[in-house]
Amino acid sequence: MKLKHQKSLNIKLKIPGSKSYFQRVVLLIYLLKQNKIVLQNVGLSNDDKTVIKFLINNSFNVDYESNTLIMNRVGEAQSFKNDVGESGFLTRSLLGILSLENNKYQIVGKGSLLKRSFNHELSFLRKNGVEVSEDSYLPISIKGPLKKKNINYDSSNSSQFLSGLLLGLSIQLYKDTIAVSNLSSKKYIDLTIEVAKKFGYIISHSNYTEFSFSTSNIKTPQQLFIESDWSSAAFWIVAGVISAEELILKGLNPNSSQADKKILDVLDTINISYNLDAESLIIKKQKLIGFQFDATDCPDLIPILCLLAVNCEGETRISGISRLINKESNRKSVLIKEFQNLGVLITEKDNTFIIANQKLNSGKVSSYNDHRIAMTFTIATITNRVEIEIDDLKCISKSYPDFLNHYIESGGEIN
Repeated sequence: MKLKHQKSLNIKLKIPGSKSYFQRVVLLIYLLKQNKIVLQNVGLSNDDKTVIKFLINNSFNVDYESNTLIMNRVGEAQSFKNDVGESGFLTRSLLGILSLENNKYQIVGKGSLLKRSFNHELSFLRKNGVEVSEDSYLPISIKGPLKKKNINYDSSNSSQFLSGLLLGLSIQLYKDTIAVSNLSSKKYIDLTIEVAKKFGYIISHSNYTEFSFSTSNIKTPQQLFIESDWSSAAFWIVAGVISAEELILKGLNPNSSQADKKILDVLDTINISYNLDAESLIIKKQKLIGFQFDATDCPDLIPILCLLAVNCEGETRISGISRLINKESNRKSVLIKEFQNLGVLITEKDNTFIIANQKLNSGKVSSYNDHRIAMTFTIATITNRVEIEIDDLKCISKSYPDFLNHYIESGGEIN
């Protein structure tokens, strides 16, 4: 599909609910077998739908109306075959949660997820008494329970498995501590801790290396608001600082624990002014200079930060790019290749992208069925007034189903 955007960006947008927040809430509902809860501001991305389907398959009834979900537990039956769709988070977190059970489960998926290796998590489980498949790819069979004595987990590969393990252990009121080394994406663990606290389960840590569990007024909230998604907002924030007369984003939590709220750290680094309160984030076009940013704890920001860097005067260095390899695509190689197709050179050195201010041309790119790649090059038509042909836009529904509607509302054209 060919996209172009020739109008000045001047729009107000409501950012959808965070799938990272929502998925953690649903996993807690599953673990607690909660009878009824109302969730507001649910985004209904493909990953959201996948975790809802998981809940339905585990004896919950789900009604949806106007971004609100009403969930009721209607039985005790538990599914021993769990479909995770294309959700890497649900896969890894379920490996952590189901490893604590004394039952045999199977995890199945589809699409690009079938090409992603889970060897790091499965190796840990084997070493700790869990029976798992020999192959490191889906489908995966798993039978616990995990040996809980002296748990020591190397979290250098991803924090998602650890999130599931922490949620499972907290609900089991685990009395010991677990040791964690090389933790990446610390903010995602902060989000897990925050969501658990909403239900009265306290996960404490000592500099993210030792985790312990307690409770405080265990409760089953009857209603929760799913805060809006900073990951989705980041694309529009970059569009705004490059090319907006005025861009207003609604629904973002200024005090959020979401990792991708760090997009504001980038703006602060290059002295970009913005107005943020409980109601809205307001951004306008400003002069941009090159920056240095460590994206180790927020790798999902890297694609759109590359586009920002292309439009900044001087040189930009974005480190932490090794985290890009095992995503929906190998984002490290994809970003280098597809930006080059549009005339932009990205060089790689010592786990860092180096990007200079360059002219971005019209042309064709592939999304590799990766939602963040597709959204990045869609935003490029706004920021650089170019026409870009993208082979697949359907993948965007994985995280932000309203994105293309918002793009058209802002003045974009899709042929």
